Amino acid sequence: MIHAIYVCFYNPATIVDERILGVLADNLILFLPLIYIIPSHILHLVILYVLIAPKSRKHFTGSFYRIFGIQSANNILHSSFYFLCVRGRFSTVFKSVLAALPTDGFFVAFPYVMAFYTSAALILLDFVLTFNRFSVILLKARYKTFWHRSFKYIVLFVLISPNILTWPMWFQDYIIAPPLKGYATYVWQARNPNVVSWISLSVGFAVLIIVSAVLDFLMNLYVMVALIKQQNKNQMFNQKTKSKQNEATADKKLFAVSICAFVGQLASFITQVILTLVSDKVVVNRMLYFQFFVVDYNTCVPAWSLFFMSNDIRRHILGVVGVQSASSTSVVAIATTGTDKKVTAPGKVTSTRTR
Repeated sequence: MIHAIYVCFYNPATIVDERILGVLADNLILFLPLIYIIPSHILHLVILYVLIAPKSRKHFTGSFYRIFGIQSANNILHSSFYFLCVRGRFSTVFKSVLAALPTDGFFVAFPYVMAFYTSAALILLDFVLTFNRFSVILLKARYKTFWHRSFKYIVLFVLISPNILTWPMWFQDYIIAPPLKGYATYVWQARNPNVVSWISLSVGFAVLIIVSAVLDFLMNLYVMVALIKQQNKNQMFNQKTKSKQNEATADKKLFAVSICAFVGQLASFITQVILTLVSDKVVVNRMLYFQFFVVDYNTCVPAWSLFFMSNDIRRHILGVVGVQSASSTSVVAIATTGTDKKVTAPGKVTSTRTR
């Protein structure tokens, strides 16, 4: 199967039956990634459960985890809508699914508009997570006060601002059209694409991706330099108390989570630049396929990065699935994420204070 994909894309001269191998490759590109997409969605759902369940949410009241919970829900929605509206049109197997849907109306426009809406929200949420880590270093003691006061406004901004790009789509009268040349199945098509001619969706997304990527890079660079300086300072003055070690470790791990998100935004940035500047059809088609995996990275990797980087999240997730009790090990205090816990013995928390 993998060989079929390789032959179709990189060595077409050796194709025995180009049509059969092409169909096989298109369907594999659609369904093979489900091997990692489905487990990632399940992990996102478990993380959401841990963050909102009464027994565990008291350990994750910090702004970083609250933002991440919103991002997890958005990632599931974006991946699902993208799979239906964009990825599915390249598969012959998916043709029967699209043929069963209404051909026009609200329920045709809704998933397509939501695919773009959640894409913009994903970019903004990655930016907010990076800004969260940046504000820890920049604001120091004022960090918690700032996020306590501004959290709801930042969330409202993330939820409302994508509509600036997508609202014209509601008036473009989308239909599910029969297959066009170059596609294997039905496609979403606008009857009135120029109904709001002064707003360009592609240009708007290009600006959003470029601006957020540049700012993410600068903030991550600032945080990285600050963490290095802090580590050198602690070593110089021998300030390696256990609490400082725990706090520094937590900062580094959550910074690593934001770096993983930044890598995805960088890939989106490169893809968008190439699609904007290059007109060669072969290159554009390759980049469209590459974009599938960029979306997979942006929607799947954050859950796994948090799972492997956060001991608390991992312990509670393992407790949910019955592998390990969530209270079997001590809870490490993470000052920068918004909760302080005093531990006297493994598995026993004597007091919990949320800030």
